[in-house]
Amino acid sequence: MHPRVKNTLFFLCVCFWSLSIAPCSALDETSRFYVSTDGSDEWSGLLDRPNNERTDGPFRTLRKAQSSGRSLLSRGNSSYTITVRKGTYWLDRTVEIQQEDSGSPGRPTVFEAYPGEHPLISGGVRLTDWRPGPGGVWASKLPPSLVNDGKFTSLYVNGQRRYRPRWPASGYAQVSDAAPRIRGAVGEQDQFIFSGQDIKSAWAHEPVEVVVFHFWTTTRAFVASVDDALHLLTLKGRAWSTKPYGKMSKGRPYIVDNVRELLKPGQWYLDQHAGEVLYWPLPGEDIHHLEIIAPRLEVLLKIGGPTGEPVHDVHISGLTFAHTNWQLTSSGLSSGQSEMALQSALQVQNATNIRLSNFAILHTGGYGLAFGRNTSASSVTNCELRDLGGGGIRIGTSSRTDVASAIPNDPESTVARIVVSDCRISGGGRLHPAAVGIWIGDAQDCDIVHNEVSNFYYTGISVGWTWGYKPSRAVRNRVSYNKIYDIGKGRMSDLAGIYTLGVSPGTVVNSNYISSVRAREYGAWGLYADEGTSGVHFINNIVSDVGNTGFMIHFGKSNFISNNIFAAGREGAIRCNVPELSLSAFFQSNILVYSSGTYPLVDKCDRQSFKFDSNVIWPLEGISSSHPDDWRYGTRSDMHSRTIDPLFVKATDGDYFLKPDSPLIVEGFGGVDALNAGSRQSFRAVDEPPVLEAFD
Repeated sequence: MHPRVKNTLFFLCVCFWSLSIAPCSALDETSRFYVSTDGSDEWSGLLDRPNNERTDGPFRTLRKAQSSGRSLLSRGNSSYTITVRKGTYWLDRTVEIQQEDSGSPGRPTVFEAYPGEHPLISGGVRLTDWRPGPGGVWASKLPPSLVNDGKFTSLYVNGQRRYRPRWPASGYAQVSDAAPRIRGAVGEQDQFIFSGQDIKSAWAHEPVEVVVFHFWTTTRAFVASVDDALHLLTLKGRAWSTKPYGKMSKGRPYIVDNVRELLKPGQWYLDQHAGEVLYWPLPGEDIHHLEIIAPRLEVLLKIGGPTGEPVHDVHISGLTFAHTNWQLTSSGLSSGQSEMALQSALQVQNATNIRLSNFAILHTGGYGLAFGRNTSASSVTNCELRDLGGGGIRIGTSSRTDVASAIPNDPESTVARIVVSDCRISGGGRLHPAAVGIWIGDAQDCDIVHNEVSNFYYTGISVGWTWGYKPSRAVRNRVSYNKIYDIGKGRMSDLAGIYTLGVSPGTVVNSNYISSVRAREYGAWGLYADEGTSGVHFINNIVSDVGNTGFMIHFGKSNFISNNIFAAGREGAIRCNVPELSLSAFFQSNILVYSSGTYPLVDKCDRQSFKFDSNVIWPLEGISSSHPDDWRYGTRSDMHSRTIDPLFVKATDGDYFLKPDSPLIVEGFGGVDALNAGSRQSFRAVDEPPVLEAFD
């Protein structure tokens, strides 16, 4: 018998025999289920649309489709696929993908959009039956699903976040003075002295929220009491630190949010006692033609759980997730950095080989997406995250206890090999201004590549989560070819386009383009090597138009900064803060551009722990006279420095790429790779109005 015929007969015999035990992979049952807003959970889910008799067709809910998929897996199928048709799917609970939903290598379980369609998975509730009230304000009773737990801090009108009334209507009030130290009181953490009649005593009996801006953090809390005689405000929550940078000290900016009597067009107010929402339409808006959505769920999708076998081989593609809630608790909110206490709309933990692609997350109360403990070998590609109450994507754990107890590696908490590529992340921090576009904490071997991060009030990308030289697992991470701009916006301080922290050997920050970084009081850096940054290579980046310097190092060890262009910093090109006994940073072959009234090198860059060699020093105004013998111009600190025109494309318009005939290109010099920074794809969920500014 021919060997091929013999092998075929053997395969058929094995499959026939195995039917009594489990289906053969070649004979898997139909594993694709359809979901449609025009479907029914009484149908089979095997058709992509209802049949003519409307006796069969797609399912109506994701829950039913998932249940049917799990049933297939229990009978031996290797995976299942759920294909979702266009329309909005209003969730009443979080979708949970657990170990029993896992696919297999090469045959993942898939949740996907129908080709050419853009279904939306919403955690909100549409508000209807609006009735007119006095002064142009309309009211809508809370639907039954929101009556028992109807607190929310966001409202979305025709795809745009609208804000609650605040005082002052624009700008900020200032803390008049720190609270006096009184025995038994927290003092400067939960109290401050206010000016004149800035704080109303009635606010102690209303759900107003006070938001105090520290430097890189905020505190948000309800009012506990108001002492008119002492001008003393006491909050129900407390600031996160007793240090000057984290308490309610003199001069700190603050606002009072959710002040009903200040309602104006385009704003809303939740009257919890009456169980209704008030909205004052903008001129030209017709309340009967508005889609107004209140968020209900904090989390839309969970993949994996805290314990047990990891979920594996799951792909999410083509779906848009929107409308998540966040509400202030009685104890307030004040977190140390980057708003780590917030929930995320999508959460992945205890999982491996999870793929999210061609998807969007919009209108959140907290972060968009988080990869938590024991997650590895997963990716996010071609995504859009927009209008975020907090930050964009969070990778790794944030607890210092986790880090300290996990050295050497604790396999149950390791987060590794996460890729985020070709995503556009914008309009963040709309409720929590200290949140970050992309955050890597206690995680290793991650790639953040070809993303566009913009319009955040704090930092664009943050890497590392240990202060000083403590043990860290944030190692060998790569942040490359990202375009980062419109950061800080004058709201927070001590921030950067890319921020690094702690011991991070093998970490590389290369070929990124950073521009337009502004701080409220100080610290608008392009690249910021903060406390203990060690073992990081910063290569081929272009930084321009920042409030302070293109590069800042607080303190650290063995960092290498090469082939970067630092231009148009309002303070200068490079700032060095705290010197060490050993080498902190070696700056080689960078282009340092400065303008009149600034210097290439600032602060303590003349100390021995900061080394410079072969950098190009160039004044924006061109050479008018020789530099003085001053280390700030690199004339003594860099013995091989040169003054040569780099031939920028158009520096007067902020274009600091090098012309093709630049003499430095021949030398392989100066951030040329950053030309390719930014997202290479353009997934766009829906066309919506622009994200409105907050805290302006």
